[in-house]
Amino acid sequence: MIIAVAVEKVLYKTDRLFYYNVPPNIKICLGQTILVPFGTQNIIRRAFVFKIFEDENRVDLKEVYSAVENAYVLTEEQIKIAIYMVQNLFCTYFEALNVITPHALAGKLKVGFELNTDAIQPLFLFKAELL
Repeated sequence: MIIAVAVEKVLYKTDRLFYYNVPPNIKICLGQTILVPFGTQNIIRRAFVFKIFEDENRVDLKEVYSAVENAYVLTEEQIKIAIYMVQNLFCTYFEALNVITPHALAGKLKVGFELNTDAIQPLFLFKAELL
């Protein structure tokens, strides 16, 4: 599965939807808050899912780290309003989301790792929750 996400802390001139592969062990829904690797240094950033494609995974895309537990989920109307604002006003996706739902972006994101006992999966798993 491939998703298009709006990533936080992106400059206006580089603000767009970014595409990521979703590993089979992560369940994703539209509007959900997730963690993704961003940039050449793969910095962990918060992102909102704007589109979901049922295509097969592509080799050239990075994978989603994890879904954020207890986080706000955007509605389809809020996503459409944010896209309209980005296309017609001088703002980024996260600035538009902050106007629509300021409480969705409030709070600190606590990111940690936990040891994975399953030998098939990676050794460490990302775990994130909103405080």
